[in-house]
Amino acid sequence: SNGSNGQRSLESASLHFERHCGRESATIGPVGTMNEVLKMSPTPAASSLFTIVTANPPVSTDEIIQIMERLDTALTENDGLKWFNLLYLQVTQQIQQHPPQGGWKAPLWLNRLDVIFATRYFKAIADSLSGNLIPSSWQALFEARQRTGIDRIQFALAGMNAHINHDLALALLAINNEMHQGFAAGTPEHQDYQHVNDLLEAALPQALTLLATG
Repeated sequence: SNGSNGQRSLESASLHFERHCGRESATIGPVGTMNEVLKMSPTPAASSLFTIVTANPPVSTDEIIQIMERLDTALTENDGLKWFNLLYLQVTQQIQQHPPQGGWKAPLWLNRLDVIFATRYFKAIADSLSGNLIPSSWQALFEARQRTGIDRIQFALAGMNAHINHDLALALLAINNEMHQGFAAGTPEHQDYQHVNDLLEAALPQALTLLATG
């Protein structure tokens, strides 16, 4: 299936990224579990990034985009995190600008899922900067973000791999525990989720091409 092919492509890209960094073992474990964790050391230049991701926790997709725009401004071009953040920003903007015909069927649910999902990314940044434990799914990107000789698209795919394969399942569990609306096929929530997947599939190739050639 297309989903299986996409999953294999992401895992292949992540493993290639890790080998480039001298790591032979993949970092993605079973969905919904926490892998081994890594404590990262803060750097003197980290204070502005930390403030961006912690000062005002987002409550809407608009606020998520604003935080990622501030991150994009603050991150330098030799920082690998910039390229995953840019990919995430561009895809989120595309999704926001292309709702389904007739509008979203479960807008409150979708907005809350966006917030929970993005917050896991922002928390990974904050924890890595402050020396707290981070899921090992994020380890390859944060450990290598200042290294040279790594293509921008590899940084973007490493972050995408961590965020989708690790964070998304946990975000879906969290929203189910919070809102108790279920997620069965045919429900408004599932229809909106599927539309987002379709938009993601359509937007990713262009965004990745830009990173690879821009």
